[in-house]
Amino acid sequence: MAIGLVQQQQATVGGTGMGFLDFVLGAAPTNGNMLVCALGCNDDATGPTMAGTGVTWTRKNYFVGDVSHDNIVLWTGVIGSGAGATQTATFHVATADCAGIMAEFSGVQQVVDGTPPTPTDVSSSTPSVTSNNPSVAGDLAVAFCEQASAVAPTGTPATWTTLTAATNTRRIDGAWLDLGGSSSAVTPQWTFAASKFALLEIVLVKATATSAFIPRQDQIVLNAVRTAAHW
Repeated sequence: MAIGLVQQQQATVGGTGMGFLDFVLGAAPTNGNMLVCALGCNDDATGPTMAGTGVTWTRKNYFVGDVSHDNIVLWTGVIGSGAGATQTATFHVATADCAGIMAEFSGVQQVVDGTPPTPTDVSSSTPSVTSNNPSVAGDLAVAFCEQASAVAPTGTPATWTTLTAATNTRRIDGAWLDLGGSSSAVTPQWTFAASKFALLEIVLVKATATSAFIPRQDQIVLNAVRTAAHW
């Protein structure tokens, strides 16, 4: 089965907040597919949680750049039977300001494994993120770029398919790539008119139809940023 984007949903909550953020997908997600969700938020050091009917969520990384200013969190969700269209992020800070993207993908394994690395932040007009280990041909790569402002990038990762950005007082952009026959490290890069403080994450998910593939943890799901060690 070829990798494909089934649907995506953006969601935001303003500075006054309500303590939670609902992602209401256009249709109930399909059993056997996978959800990937990234949030830019200003929650506390504990970070938000994610839950919803029929989806098993695993938080892959939570990087606190500045508790009151700029954080990013990334989840993967294994979709089971009877999954609900509404999936909810709950914050520890009731006034959390947040923008997020949730995307459903088909044609990938429902495998979530490994321990997330420690990420880093960058201040650059061309922030990028690189997977530390070569991907396996056929992997799905999904990358996100978060900033504590609504300024749109002037350039998005070349050859990647962009996701619709979510924005309020902050902004999060996303992009995905079916690696096809490639088996090298991937480096998605955004471009801004001026240097921006940005947080970046990338997740690689192993494709289905891998009868000849010998599972290796860092090649099943790899979540890394520029200076993080692989898992």
